[in-house]
Amino acid sequence: MNEVIYNQFHIAFYAVAFMVSAIIIMQTFISKRTDKAHNVVFIVMNAIILFNSFTEIIGEIAFPNKQNSAGAVFVDDVCHILYFMIHSLLAPFFFVYMLCLTDAIKRRTDLHSVVFAVPIAIMELLIVTNPFTSFIYYHNAEGEFTRNWAEAIIYLVSAAYIIFSIVNIFRFWYALNTKRKLSAMAFLGCVILGLLLQLLYPDIRCELFAEALGMLGIMLSMENEDEWEEPETGVYNRLALEVDLNTNIKMGNNLDLINLRITDISTSLRSIGLTNIAVLTNEVAEYLKTIIQKSYIYNVDPSQFVLLLENRDKSKDRRWFRWFFHRYEPDKSSDELVELILEKFKGNWTVGKTRLSLNPVILRTSIPERIKTVEEAFFLIDSPVPARLEKQVLEGDDLSYLLRRTDVENAALRGMNEGGFEVYYQPVYELNTRRLYGAEALLRLHDKQLGNIYPD
Repeated sequence: MNEVIYNQFHIAFYAVAFMVSAIIIMQTFISKRTDKAHNVVFIVMNAIILFNSFTEIIGEIAFPNKQNSAGAVFVDDVCHILYFMIHSLLAPFFFVYMLCLTDAIKRRTDLHSVVFAVPIAIMELLIVTNPFTSFIYYHNAEGEFTRNWAEAIIYLVSAAYIIFSIVNIFRFWYALNTKRKLSAMAFLGCVILGLLLQLLYPDIRCELFAEALGMLGIMLSMENEDEWEEPETGVYNRLALEVDLNTNIKMGNNLDLINLRITDISTSLRSIGLTNIAVLTNEVAEYLKTIIQKSYIYNVDPSQFVLLLENRDKSKDRRWFRWFFHRYEPDKSSDELVELILEKFKGNWTVGKTRLSLNPVILRTSIPERIKTVEEAFFLIDSPVPARLEKQVLEGDDLSYLLRRTDVENAALRGMNEGGFEVYYQPVYELNTRRLYGAEALLRLHDKQLGNIYPD
């Protein structure tokens, strides 16, 4: 009687874990959160929990009939093998998830991938050969499930990946915002608590349930980007650009920043009206999404878009990363994107019944070679461009005047914070009497980076 009660109790835990993970996967696809590498890894982790919950439910259904049916014994064995085979991948995938979330995955080399894969291969080999070796578990003479020495290896390897994940979180702590930090730690805490509870009380099969709850927390915090997306255009907004710039700059990633500006937006307003400006912005956003994934597009205001992509010429070739995540990276260089944008703007844009000819200007620079801080990037984006430009693409020395303004502004902020300003009084004399009439106060700035900056 007690076995039947425990059996139903176990099925209840697995059923809840199954439903939670299924809902998470459905919600992820409904919300269209599949554009980034960490989105896909998140789906895989939930699929692992979903599959394991299903196999455990089948195993628990077969368990009461094991003494009377050889078929039930076979089904139970298959479910155990599948559980170990698939569930052992959850910790490694969480490690990959954190690498993708912090963009640290881009620092992985082929050697890193081999070191990462070897423990997984050993675990899977032990699991697949268990029906012949019984290294992980076996059934004793009474048919009871008995754990063996190799199961400890699986738990130790999984624990190592969890430890690596924690180390990665603290190593790249600065690259995560507060919400993501708390969510990552809450997930790990929930999983560890569920695992310990099941180890201490084997009849409480709550490990999968705890993992599903942890995934639910990740979905609501890490995977939820509603505050970073423009609902009308479906691309990222100014806040998302600030977050991604901060992450990439702190991680030391080499990036190309392409700032697309529609300089004659005021003329367009007279043609299509203020109410249709959102339609025009949507049209431009839809075109940009045809040449690059939307996760690299940011709409900072109705007349400006920013594309942020890795500079491959200055980044080491990481072949494993390129092969594994190639569909989540731009397949065009910044030069090709600029050419495509300019070619598109040679034609007309249709807004309602009105056909418009738009004049684009593109500012292109590199991070961190020319832009070293988030503030400098936004100063460049927010700075007006000179009227009557002969060029449509401004880069290199063309942006020197803007970047110089950025340097001076940053020096002024440092001067106010560090006391770098000094006042000089220049006497003023009356010409007729040659008597001292007053004084003119002149402000000079002594900056560690730019040197002395005079009023002129």
